[in-house]
Amino acid sequence: MDGAVGGVNDWLAGIVAAGQNVEVSSIIPGPPVEGFLADRQANEGHEGGGYGRIVTLSKDITNIDDLIANIKRGLGVQHGILASTK
Repeated sequence: MDGAVGGVNDWLAGIVAAGQNVEVSSIIPGPPVEGFLADRQANEGHEGGGYGRIVTLSKDITNIDDLIANIKRGLGVQHGILASTK
């Protein structure tokens, strides 16, 4: 996965959201800058970037089948496997 704003993480978060208004934040900020750039912020110019995403949906998803259908449609696949403990 990448940590870029607008990258793979954000694309996948958009698929899960399926058109809802969402709040997206990074789980882990980008890596620290070393060497001659050490005095600059690690994510200067890339605010909101970092590894992983937390997606807060504007409304609850109450049906897991809807979520799965959104993900399959967004990925362009017909089949998927869901593992559950129940």
